[in-house]
This record gives sequence, structure tokens and C-alpha cells, in this order.
Amino acid sequence: MCGLDLIMRVACIAMASTGMQSFGAQLVVSNVGGRADFRLGEGPVFHSTTAVVTASNSIPVADTTVVLITWNEQVPSGPAVPWYAISLDGQAVLTAREASYSLPLRFQQFDPLLTSPTVPSTLTVSSGSQVYIVQFVTQSLSELRNGIKAVGAVIYRSLPNHCHIVKMSPQTRSQVEALPYVRAVIPFHPVYKLEPSLGTNLAALPSQQYNILVFEDGMEQKAAVKQHVEALGGATNTLWPAGKLMQATLTTQQLQAVIAMDEVAYVDVWKPPMTNMDNARVVSGEASVARYSSAGPPRPRCAGQLPYAPW
Repeated sequence: MCGLDLIMRVACIAMASTGMQSFGAQLVVSNVGGRADFRLGEGPVFHSTTAVVTASNSIPVADTTVVLITWNEQVPSGPAVPWYAISLDGQAVLTAREASYSLPLRFQQFDPLLTSPTVPSTLTVSSGSQVYIVQFVTQSLSELRNGIKAVGAVIYRSLPNHCHIVKMSPQTRSQVEALPYVRAVIPFHPVYKLEPSLGTNLAALPSQQYNILVFEDGMEQKAAVKQHVEALGGATNTLWPAGKLMQATLTTQQLQAVIAMDEVAYVDVWKPPMTNMDNARVVSGEASVARYSSAGPPRPRCAGQLPYAPW
């Protein structure tokens, strides 16, 4: 649960404990003297604006008390700006905020509802892939995540601006797309899994060792990747029982086949171990602790072995 989610829930519980009246879930936008005021039912104004309001909508989340509110604000000097607000109890709306739906992937930044990124044909998702990016209309809440889980989706991890990487069957995808709080569902292309320095022209790459990050902890997905790597003629260099990381030596063709696997989240080039600079130990306080330790000076750390945050 994110910090804002927790703060909003605590505040709503506090309001409910004071006997706050239930106002219902119907959004009301009234124009008063050139100003648009937003309310839920007969409740207090939770947002006012002098901009032109369009596409206002309230979305009750099924089997919960949560109500999502979305709208656009149009000012003369620029494009329409999306906004949203959330009521966790269907009564109180604590804040309204401008929304950003731009998905800042390292490959390309784009709005998944409005723009399709230019993806090389050799690095597009296969027809049988079941991994997608799902974007909500507001920030992610447990009620929204539970809603897509209830129809069979498996959430792997979060992405910026209300998105998650999700595994789901074609039938589940159709159900998720139909949910009123889901804004967009797009493929998770293999090109999104590549370290940016590798580029998109994989034919120019030498055979080399890679870090391979899978989505799930444990051996199941790593074992599937290992089996596929070796069936392709590649070599598995390191395979740890725990965690999500493994290492393999791959040719260009083998790399392309591996990143197309639904089990694979990210790939970057393996780098040999190296010693961290002294300042890292000073900043962390480790150098001071070592003076009081009988174990001797700190051992060199290994850098470059783990994939950096991919998205």
C-alpha cells in the first residue's frame, strides 16, 4: 500500500467515526459564477476550477465502497488536462489531483491509450504472449488490483503512472479491459525488456553473458528459461535457487528468443565483479563499523552483477 493510499484510508476512517453523513456516489458538477464546483451527492465541495470541465465521470468500484472520479480541465492556452479524485468510503473526497498517463519506459515514453510506440518487428510480442501492461484511470488501489485478480489476472509488478505488468489469458484480458476503472491494456513487448545500451539492432551484438531477470521468485520460471536456453544451444552460467536472477551466455538469435519468453522480465549485459570505491563505505557508515569489528576490513563488494531497475 502506498503512502497516499494509507493516509486517505486513515482519514476516511476518522471521518466515519465522527458520524459523517453518507452522501452517496453521484458526482455533481455545478457552475457558479464561472467556476465549476465538484461534489459527491450533497457533500461538500472537494474541488473548484475556472477551467472548462469535460468528460466528468464517477466510477463506483464493484463490491467496495470506493468511488473513482475523473474529468478533464480545458484552459484556453493549452490542451485538456486529466484530473482524478478518490473517495474510499463513497462519502469523503480528500483531494483532487492532476493525472499523468504517460508511461516512461526506457525504450520510449508514451500514453498507452493514445499512442502506439514504434517497435521493431523482430522485437514485438508474439501472438501467444500473456503478459501485458494494465493502466488504471487513477492511482493503483488494493480494490482495483483485487478486481483484476478476481477475474484471473496475476500482477507481477508496478510501473509509473497507474500501471502494472500483468499476466493473463485472452479471456481474462477481455474481462480486465471491460472493467470501468481500467484505462488501457497493451502488450509487454520484448524490446521493453532490453537494457537500453543494447539498442534494437541485436544482429550487431556478439555472443556474450547476460543477466536474466524473471518475474517470479524461486526456480519454476528460471528452470523454464534454463531449459529453453540450453535447447537453443546457449549456456547457463549461474542459476541460484532463490530470487529472480540467473545468468546465461547467448548469441544474438538466442537472446531474441529468450526475451520473447513470458517468464523473462529484463535482460542486461553481465559485467565482471569490481571493488566499490571507498566513499561508498564511508557514506553507508560501514567504514566506521569496521574499526570496531574483529572481522578485519570490509570485503570488496561486487558491482555490475545485478540488473538495474528496468522500468
